[in-house]
Amino acid sequence: MKKGFTLLEIMLALAVFAFAITALVGFNARGYVNDSRARRLTTAVTLAKTKMVEAQIEIEKDITKGSQLEEKSEEGGFDDPFGDYKWKLELKKVELPIPPLGEGVGLATTQMMEMITKQISDSVREIRLTIMWTELDKEREFSVVTHIAKM
Repeated sequence: MKKGFTLLEIMLALAVFAFAITALVGFNARGYVNDSRARRLTTAVTLAKTKMVEAQIEIEKDITKGSQLEEKSEEGGFDDPFGDYKWKLELKKVELPIPPLGEGVGLATTQMMEMITKQISDSVREIRLTIMWTELDKEREFSVVTHIAKM
């Protein structure tokens, strides 16, 4: 009848215990990293919504004043507590190709399609907003795109 554990059994039990503890600590640490990443992305999405609405309001004001929608690019940062986030806004003209008209289409139809395509291209702008931040020594970014039309 055996009265105690051998040294080998004790070392084996300690090795299994150490492995289990290491795995649990690793899972827990990964959970904190994922939680932090989710919080940062949620903040970026919220900041993007806010900045995009501000940009659309400014563009609508310009349209109301009769200004041309010129292409532009702006950059900036957010106030505290979001000072580690930055934004970049680009307003670009949308260039539409003339749709394929097929064979047998007359010159008048082709010219009308060219005119319609040009008019749409002149009145529609793409707004691209990118939110940037640093996370775990890596640059991260999140972009949203929408379009606005001058009527």
